[in-house]
This record gives sequence, C-alpha cells and structure tokens, in this order.
Amino acid sequence: MKNQKIPTWLGTVIIIIIAVTIGMFAWKIEESNKKIESQAPSIASQQNQDQEHEEVEFPTVKAQPGMTLEDIIKQALYEKTPDWKIRNYDIDVTVETNKNSHAIGRFVYDGYNVTKDGKYHNVAEGIWFAAKSDEGWTLVETSGAGYWGSCQVFKRYDFPIDMTPDCWDTEKNILINTSNPERFYPDNFAKADKNELVQAFISYIKKEVSPKNQKSNNYLTKDLYVKIDKKIDNYISGAILIGGLENISVPYFLAVKKNGKWIVVYNGQDIPSCNIVEPYKFPNKIIGSCYDEINKKEKKVL
Repeated sequence: MKNQKIPTWLGTVIIIIIAVTIGMFAWKIEESNKKIESQAPSIASQQNQDQEHEEVEFPTVKAQPGMTLEDIIKQALYEKTPDWKIRNYDIDVTVETNKNSHAIGRFVYDGYNVTKDGKYHNVAEGIWFAAKSDEGWTLVETSGAGYWGSCQVFKRYDFPIDMTPDCWDTEKNILINTSNPERFYPDNFAKADKNELVQAFISYIKKEVSPKNQKSNNYLTKDLYVKIDKKIDNYISGAILIGGLENISVPYFLAVKKNGKWIVVYNGQDIPSCNIVEPYKFPNKIIGSCYDEINKKEKKVL
C-alpha cells in the first residue's frame, strides 16, 4: 500500500479546528474562574449575615438613663436571640428576685415564625438569670420552662446558693438539687417528691417499655435525676435525666398525684394520646394538646 500525502488545504483546516478547540477550552476555564470570583463576595456576605444572626451566649447590657431592669433584660434577650428582634417578637419581662448583684425573673415572647406552611404563631414562657458587674447586667442563663441551668455557669457568676436552681453539673454528669426549693418549686414540692417520681418512673418503664430497648435499660441501670418543668396542683411535666450520659433530646414525662402517690402516665417526645391524659384531667397549662386516636387529629386540652 502506497503512502498518501495529506493535501495542504486539509492540513490547514485540521490545524485551525485544533486551535479553535483549544481556544474555546481556555475561554471556558477563564469564564469559570470569573464566575467563582464573582460569587466569592456574595458567599462572604452571606457568611457575615449568618454571623450577625448568631446568638450571643452571655450578652451584657449597660444601663442607660431611664432604663429599668426589665428594659435591660429585654435588650439582652434580643441580643441573645437576634431572630426575635428581626421578626419583631414582643417580649414581656418580669423581675421576681433582685438581690444585690443577682436577679431572676420570667419572660414571655410572642411572635411569628415564617415556615414553609406559612406563619406559625410562637408564644412561650421562659426564665432568665442575670448578674451585675461594672460593665452592666449580664444575661447568664435562660431556661425554656422551669428553673434550670448549668452549675458551672452559676458558679462562674457567683450566684448565691439560695438563688441557684436545680442545675446540671457538666463535669460530674449529675443533677445538683437546689438548696432553696421553696423559691423555685410551688405547692410545697420537695426533694422527697423527686425520689417518689423516680420510683414511679421506673415502674412506668418496667410496665410500658420493651426490655430490649437500650434507652429503657439505661433508665433501669443508671442513676436517675428529675428535672421539673411545670407543676400545677397535682400535675407535673418534666424530664428524667440519666447520670453519666449525654442528656440530649430528652423525652418529657407527665405525672399526676393520686391518693397521695405520684403516677407517671407518659414519657416521650410526641403529643400524648388523649386516652392517656383525659382520664386524669391534665390541665391545659401542663399539656396544651393531645392526639385524638379516633379522629386522627390533634385536639386541644381544655
């Protein structure tokens, strides 16, 4: 077979095609780099915005002329949770105890969360703890329900023993009971009630939960501690904490005192069945709603 020579014109065309292909490839790389560079400022801007919305762990507010302690705590709450300010949440603050350089009180926030389903009305009550220094008042702890916090935080800000609530010792992984239950628990609730609730909870677990469940085994083999969130008359909602473990996403329990004895009727993270709470006439302030098994929908507790 004879070797054939490529015509000059065809070679020229091939060279041009290769050159154009290389040029297009280089152009795409350059455009891609430009796009990345143009996005960088917006990404940085978004990161800055995210940082602006981050909570301030222990905000300090210096009193201005005419400001009350309620005004100071309200401002500190906005600084701690910037989204409340952005969403125009109303915050109502009350002071329960103001002793020297330490104060305790309650707050109620009222606002709307914009979700994929529209606007969700968000109303809840919390507890605040504050300590005073030369710089101003520092919001050292807040609790979603009931008096609660980290023992290390209260020690850091020198809270008096009689103003320190039940707190979780993060170093020892145990609950430290308050020395002043009269301040923090109504209706003569005492440490003895906690011991009774632990026993009632163990009885509930043995009866209601499968022994194969690892969580239930922890309840039966570890030291248990009671955290009370709400107490109204003979009704309680709270949580059972497990010593020596990380207590994350802890389920809540419901208990009622009947014939002088505490009975735990529910433990979980979901809305309890109406069949559970209605026979005991749980008040709305303890459990706002229950699940109607018959009609398959949530029902408000009256």
